Amino acid sequence: MTRLTDSVFDPAAPGRWFIWGMPLSGKTSLGKKLKKILPFPVFDLDAELEKRTQKTVSRLFAEEGEAAFRRQESALLREIAADHPRVLVVTGGGTPCFAGNAAWMLDSGTCLFMHTSMQEIVRRAAVSAGRPLLDDDPPARLAELYAVRLPVYRTAHAEFFSEAEALAFFAPAAGR
Repeated sequence: MTRLTDSVFDPAAPGRWFIWGMPLSGKTSLGKKLKKILPFPVFDLDAELEKRTQKTVSRLFAEEGEAAFRRQESALLREIAADHPRVLVVTGGGTPCFAGNAAWMLDSGTCLFMHTSMQEIVRRAAVSAGRPLLDDDPPARLAELYAVRLPVYRTAHAEFFSEAEALAFFAPAAGR
């Protein structure tokens, strides 16, 4: 896989960008920082879904089930991309793994995998709450999710290993 730092992609060029990775990998934090510096829209898919439904992701899972959540998530992903030819979308951890979303994103833009170690994700899970797929035995569940999702995440166009690496990559786009 291509490292973001070795990437041939131009962050200042028009297009759609998708950031994906494990729950607790730091995607949301990165998205908030990029939203402040990029001259094009940045959407956090989970936050946008919560805003539109007036329900938290946990509540959506509890009341409607994962299948309904994934349908809404996929529809919103495509809607945002259709409405914005130049955009960055920070996906939920499972977004690329359902409804053909990975293939669709790979065809629709540039996909970046935020690669965070399992050790760090488990550490973050110990101090995090309200994750619908992590209610029972977070370390075991995270290991299970990681094993299933990693092959999908690795189909991204490039990967990066820290927020600082991604911020440095997008810095040229921030000035335009």
